[in-house]
Amino acid sequence: MRAVVAVAGSFLLLAAGSAVSGCLPGPVASEVASAAQGAEGASSSQDSTAGGALPDGFVEELFDVEGFEDVRVSDGEDVVGFLSHDAAEKAFRDVRGRLEASGWTFVESGLANAASFAKSGGAYQACFLSCTEVAGMTAVVVQCPHVGAGSAVTE
Repeated sequence: MRAVVAVAGSFLLLAAGSAVSGCLPGPVASEVASAAQGAEGASSSQDSTAGGALPDGFVEELFDVEGFEDVRVSDGEDVVGFLSHDAAEKAFRDVRGRLEASGWTFVESGLANAASFAKSGGAYQACFLSCTEVAGMTAVVVQCPHVGAGSAVTE
């Protein structure tokens, strides 16, 4: 049963990404969904790559991930995923509020609990947020490429 939920959760995360031009890379989405399977007693021992740190400027320009569990960062540091105990809708509202408080503008995607955000200036100028319930937890994935990384518009 756990394998079915993991596969279903991974599929949901990947399907949401595919619906928005493949915004959710498989490995991080899959890892976050897998982490939800072991949510009981989840630890922060895998709290991201790069020596346990979030990508440069993430906290200053996006939001602090304090209060979330099992934070993971992609090798390219353009995707951050983590778990929330809240329902997907509440987790989405929470993260949306944090982004808007940091100067990000909400851009409706037409998908439930998923949207793009934009801002001018800084190392990050566009991001995509997706919140999906998996095995009683909510997997939150934020894709936010660095300006100059070839996938964001520079000023």
